[in-house]
Amino acid sequence: FLATPPWDLTPGETVALKLQVRSVHGIRHLSWQGDTQALSLTAGTDTRSTEGWTIIMPAWDHREGAANRWRLSVVVEDEKGQRVSSNEITLALTEPFITMPDDNPHWQPFQEQ
Repeated sequence: FLATPPWDLTPGETVALKLQVRSVHGIRHLSWQGDTQALSLTAGTDTRSTEGWTIIMPAWDHREGAANRWRLSVVVEDEKGQRVSSNEITLALTEPFITMPDDNPHWQPFQEQ
């Protein structure tokens, strides 16, 4: 079971993933599926462990039609080669109060004024 974070997610936020696995035979391999690259998925000290996995939420995409949502699931393989897929979670950013594109000429850092 892959737990969905219960709070509003913000750009750049690091989220610890909570993965619950019951395996009599131990875990051989975890294979993450979905938007792993966009979410900067990072393993803990042991890639076979359910502990220590984190993601970093991407920046808000202000382009028209951008979903600002990412999907993630995991396939767990035990020492006997049996595989099971977790539920898929959707991680969505909370829209910033003000969204301003980085290249907007009206947006200037205060120190440059």
